[in-house]
Amino acid sequence: MPHGTGDWADLIPKSTVFGGIDLGELAVRLGSNNFWDRRGNVIFYDDFQSGIGRVGWLVGLDGSIEWSSEHSLSGGYSVKFSTDKLLLLYTLIRKFLPCPPKSAFGSEVAICTGEDIVHFRWSMLYYDGTNHSVFRVRYTLATEILEYWDGDWHTFATDVKFAKSVDLFHIAKLVADMETGKYVRFIFDNVTYDMGKYSGDVDLDDTSPYLDVEVLGFGDEDDNYVWFVDDLIVTQNEP
Repeated sequence: MPHGTGDWADLIPKSTVFGGIDLGELAVRLGSNNFWDRRGNVIFYDDFQSGIGRVGWLVGLDGSIEWSSEHSLSGGYSVKFSTDKLLLLYTLIRKFLPCPPKSAFGSEVAICTGEDIVHFRWSMLYYDGTNHSVFRVRYTLATEILEYWDGDWHTFATDVKFAKSVDLFHIAKLVADMETGKYVRFIFDNVTYDMGKYSGDVDLDDTSPYLDVEVLGFGDEDDNYVWFVDDLIVTQNEP
């Protein structure tokens, strides 16, 4: 039998407690790492407190990945990368998920670095058995610009600041609608960029359905650049 409260429940005066809070607030108070942007239904999250076995990654010949307690946004651990300087020039973290029903998906992650990384890139790739939809945003540290991908790169924001510090994690969230083939928004720290007029890169592809979420740090041939990742969150049904 279902249980709940009457329509009048929140109207009863109480002398020792206050009215209920929304479930998102309650989840955060109980320890959820989904505290930055709570829209959408969470279908995956990892704060890396139990290792890095739930995610995939890609590193080059002299790049590296490790489970690290040096710096974190929440909890005591994060993922530490060192970029390759011989072949790939980048490192990336990714999560594959069984193909959820089409909706607007969100990919949120926290990153930090104290070094001169060339750029960071956030991606969502959706295969539905008929089409391959690609949504990407790239931030270049030297030029302070944000770009989106539709088969080529286009600037959509300039003068975007990124403090290089291993003690300051920057939170980014990419939202894209797989039904319309368009971007929805990109959130970088406290700024939300409306991207509803931009289309993603959609092509015919009969690959078996799945969702691929990626975060990439790109270096160069001069050095092995270190960066950290924490709190990877994937959502569906974004407004």
